[in-house]
Amino acid sequence: MLTAPGSLLASESLEYLFAARDESPASNYLSLGASLDYTDNIARQDVSPQTDTVIGVTAAFEWNSRDWNRVDAKLEGDLAYFEYSAGRYSGDITGSALASVDIDLVRNYLEWSTTNSFRQTRITEIAVVTPDNRQIANQFSTGPRLNIPLGSRRLNMILNGKFQRATYSVSTEDSETLLGQATLQRMISDRSAFTISAAARDVSYRSSAFPGYRSKSVTAGWDAVGARTTLSLSAGQSTATQQGRTFKNPTAQVALSRQLSPKMTLDIFADQLVVGAADAIHGRNSVASESVGFNTDPFLIKRLGVNYLLNGTTSFASISGSLERNLYDVSTIDNRHVYAVSFDFYRNIASRWTVGAFGSISEEKFVQRNSAKSSLTSFGVAAGYRLTGRMQLGLTLYRNQQESDFLNSNFDETAARFSLSKDFGGIVGPIRLPRVAR
Repeated sequence: MLTAPGSLLASESLEYLFAARDESPASNYLSLGASLDYTDNIARQDVSPQTDTVIGVTAAFEWNSRDWNRVDAKLEGDLAYFEYSAGRYSGDITGSALASVDIDLVRNYLEWSTTNSFRQTRITEIAVVTPDNRQIANQFSTGPRLNIPLGSRRLNMILNGKFQRATYSVSTEDSETLLGQATLQRMISDRSAFTISAAARDVSYRSSAFPGYRSKSVTAGWDAVGARTTLSLSAGQSTATQQGRTFKNPTAQVALSRQLSPKMTLDIFADQLVVGAADAIHGRNSVASESVGFNTDPFLIKRLGVNYLLNGTTSFASISGSLERNLYDVSTIDNRHVYAVSFDFYRNIASRWTVGAFGSISEEKFVQRNSAKSSLTSFGVAAGYRLTGRMQLGLTLYRNQQESDFLNSNFDETAARFSLSKDFGGIVGPIRLPRVAR
């Protein structure tokens, strides 16, 4: 599973924990809680590790507008405030939140979408994640979508415009992106469509140290939806211009989703795309953990991946694997190969207990830096007990280990978290633990 640059460790992105969840798209809930963490290496360093006990206050929430006329609004998040007893770090807020509003200005013709989200990224990308190497990254995006019928119910022109802004609380890689896209869509049948798209974007950075770039692309695609299978194919050409230099690359995407049973799904994808840092932090594509540093140049990303999902009544399982290559047009020294495997498994036992395990292994190899590499292994076990209909206890034990050829960033960490939370209002939320993100 790919993550955005500077993302937290695998065990720190544990947002979904247990089953017993409401699958309605308009499920609203609020969960408040407290947590107690212990770690044998709070600074995640190889020399003189320091223990610490961390006290946290947590909040998880999801809200949907349900039946608002012409407005679809959503707010969701998983936040925590942590205090560190050893005195090495001051208290801070971690987690993520997302707010979105879609307004149907002219029904079936014109829609305006706005989203805003924030999360944490690293300040120094080559250093490990610690409370003093973490900052808030905020992403804002807004723009219209216009659907124009062309004399037939099966032929449409779709125009999209988007303004995106990414800001950091400490770093200077703030960026603004203007996106424009025109798509001609032909419905071949009720379950398949052919499209031809032309898109352009302009990426600029607040700091003069990072040169912006412009890109144009033309793409042809075909999408089909069957009773149990969804298939998407596309191919095209992308041209990026930066500081007077032009880079042309072919692009392609293949995405296959197969519902193996009512509760099991298999997804397979392969793509070759020209992207950049502005795309990565907006969540479209990622450049793994960016262990060397923040690189704002456009690059060619080649990916191959598979994901298996079991979403049953009493069990949840997810297994993901991916291979990735990042090939930069300018800063070829940062070219890299990325390998990642992750799994999550949780099961309800009786009506009150849930147990599970999770883990991930990832590695980046920098082919132009004498094959220097950085690898991270993270795994753990978890258990939850529902005290009442709306109150629950949770316990997580986990271990992180990193080996890196950069900045002496090797470390081992063993940690535990105990939590108590209660749901308020709306539905009874899933048995879950707050994010392990100190």
